[in-house]
Amino acid sequence: MKNILTKNNWVVVLIALFGVIIAFIQFVSNRSLWLDEAMLALNIINRDYSELLLPLDYTQVAPILFLLTEKFFTNLINGNEWSLRIFPLLCYFASIPLFYKVTNLLTRNGIVSKISLLMFCCTPMLIFYSSETKQYMTDVFVTLLIYFIALSTYKGRYTKLFILSFWGGLCIFLSNISVIILFCIGLFLLFRNCKERKTLLNYNMLIPCVIWGCFFLLYYLSFIQNHPSESIQKSAWRGTGDFLPHNPFNMNFWNLKAKEIFGSLLGYPARFYLYVPVSLFYLSSLFVMLKQKKYRIVYFLTAPIIVHLILSYFEKYPFANRLILYQIPLYIITISLGLFYLYDFIKTKTNIKYLQTLFFIPVVVLFIQLFIQYPIEREEIKKSISYVNKNISENELVYIYYASVPAFLFYKQAYFVKFDNKIVIGKSHRGNDSLYIKDLSSLSGKVWILFSHVDSNEDKFIIDYLQTRGKLLDEYKTTGSSVYLFNL
Repeated sequence: MKNILTKNNWVVVLIALFGVIIAFIQFVSNRSLWLDEAMLALNIINRDYSELLLPLDYTQVAPILFLLTEKFFTNLINGNEWSLRIFPLLCYFASIPLFYKVTNLLTRNGIVSKISLLMFCCTPMLIFYSSETKQYMTDVFVTLLIYFIALSTYKGRYTKLFILSFWGGLCIFLSNISVIILFCIGLFLLFRNCKERKTLLNYNMLIPCVIWGCFFLLYYLSFIQNHPSESIQKSAWRGTGDFLPHNPFNMNFWNLKAKEIFGSLLGYPARFYLYVPVSLFYLSSLFVMLKQKKYRIVYFLTAPIIVHLILSYFEKYPFANRLILYQIPLYIITISLGLFYLYDFIKTKTNIKYLQTLFFIPVVVLFIQLFIQYPIEREEIKKSISYVNKNISENELVYIYYASVPAFLFYKQAYFVKFDNKIVIGKSHRGNDSLYIKDLSSLSGKVWILFSHVDSNEDKFIIDYLQTRGKLLDEYKTTGSSVYLFNL
């Protein structure tokens, strides 16, 4: 029996172990829940299993099986941040070997597979979402799982049909983007079988497609149709420009998305415009693949992106940052293949030494970006609450900025808030500063003002106004959160 852990396999194991350790350290850093996480978390911890099947509070939307799994872990581990983030972490851990397998099955290239895996394990956004109480890391896992099943070979004639049918149907309830992936996989399998002219298999290949369709119809009628949050969500996404405009050649949209994908998602800093050459290199890589007639690889690497853009055009699903997190593996594989083609081209034309270092340029950039601020933080309201816990006195009031309320309520329920002083819950008056003045004018005495997830410099306006009414006695600032003590 051959030794399983050959030299090459050891490299893969070490890279995977690196990814696991980095994500685990991020997990145990136990950063504060930010606004979106807190809103979903309150639904999960305050509802029973059956109530999670109903429309969620705070206009939150998440796949049903994801919610039920989250509920299971919160019941298992006492409803704290750890329990809410275990499932996304497990999805990330499972995604590492799946990504390597999928890359191997697609490219049949050991160098590309290893470089892709290293980039995957160094991508800051994947590390961040590996401990995020949201469904987006589950989307990554589901994408890779379906790809792995579809690309693998099986001994039994009907084994693949059964596995695709079962896992595809299950994934529809676990991930909102699973329908995009299953649609692309279904088209590919049907086309391939028609091309091979295997009539019996053509009919058999319809079986998983029909099952997926039935499961999606059931899910749509039960949980999507006439959802009360639909109009609010669409209005919000229109405002952020995340639907493909009616003029698909609108360059503002494409520039925004290039910056979002190759800057924010993949981690190439927008402030140095590194996302521009990376995006151009990505397009060049696709062009080379098409020129070499690698149509199968191009299809798998671009079909979900194209389908998602079409859905975005019809305002069915936004083409937005976290909603396209599942596409990161597709971009990474494409860039890695492009690097290999460039390496192969230069090698045949020159005798440049140490040309292999070419592969590590994008990895080094990602590694630096990852560790500029690691573990990654977003809105550290826990630190602000801790400061108030230590310094608040009896009879002092606490005013909670409206966008801080969900996170504050979560930590109050989790017994992290140690004071029982009177609380004033702020209201949202976005774009109408006079209403903030009206609310704040009723405050008097010593008042703590707690901020997180601040919109449009509203904290500055509030602080400036309060300084006209009294004296600033104390302040504390941390990542994405701050707290001030006034004597009014």
